[in-house]
Formats: sequence, structure tokens, C-alpha cells
Amino acid sequence: KTSAQIAFNRLGGTAPRMPRTPAGDYLPLECIHLIDGDAQTCWSSKSLPQPDVEPVWIRLDLPLERELCRIVLRKRAPGPTRITDMSSMPLDAGAVEVGMAMPGELTIRISRDGRAWETVFDGPSGDTPARQEFCCEFTPRRAKQIWILGTRLRRVENWLYAFSIASVSVF
Repeated sequence: KTSAQIAFNRLGGTAPRMPRTPAGDYLPLECIHLIDGDAQTCWSSKSLPQPDVEPVWIRLDLPLERELCRIVLRKRAPGPTRITDMSSMPLDAGAVEVGMAMPGELTIRISRDGRAWETVFDGPSGDTPARQEFCCEFTPRRAKQIWILGTRLRRVENWLYAFSIASVSVF
């Protein structure tokens, strides 16, 4: 059980020792959200003061080497208010919500051993507010690792610039 699922939890996890809640357990920076199968959770890179101060990337290591032909990046599905919405602060001008910040440019590389990388996509993501996913299809090749690099980052809520999406699917 997560600490929020324990009905009687006197200790809590906050400074005043208040009982834990799902809102308190939500960690939007955790990479597990990329593969948890929940369209409402999301991952976010650390925020940067400018769009391309340092490389921002996701690296996946598959359990076994597989033949891959498609990689899909998805934004968080529009829906009810997220449990992180605890303030009434409006979004900064030009900012998007957490989980909806696809970079303007993407580079996707695959590798069989983590040393030699083959680029399967390098270019604009074609992101628009209405577009929910980015799909990269390529000739089937064997790989065990995937490295996704993002540049031309978007402004995310009031956090500054980040790469923030809901999921990565590998086919």
C-alpha cells in the first residue's frame, strides 16, 4: 500500500505530521510515470531558466533486446483537474500544463549495448496544442536501449522550461 492508502496513519509525512494524502504522494518528476499506463500521470524534467540551457533526455533500458519499429510519446490526456492543482495561480503567458510540454525538436536514438547509438529520428516534433502524441516509425531494428533527447523546450506552468509528457510506448 502507498502511505495515502493506510487509513490510520498518525505519523504522516509532512512537517506538521499531518496524515498522508494522494496529493502529498504525487511526485510529477518521477520517471515511473512514463511507463505506468495511466494517462493522467506524467513525468517532467527538472525546470530550466531558459529553453536549452542543458540537454534534457529520457533513457529507457528494456529488459531484453527486442526488434523495434515505433516509439510513441504521449502528452497527458486532457481531463479533470489534477491533484497537483492546489492554487488558483493562472498559467504564465505561453505556458502549458504539466504533462503537455512536448519539446519542439526531438532526437531519438537506439542501441543494442548502450555504447553505439543509431539515430532513428532527428527533427521537429510538429507539436501543436491539439496534437496529443508524437510517433516515430522506422525500419525494424534490434535494440535494448532508447535515448530520447529534447530541445526547444516549452514553458511549463509556473516552473520555467521543461520536457514534460505522460508516457513513452515502444513497439
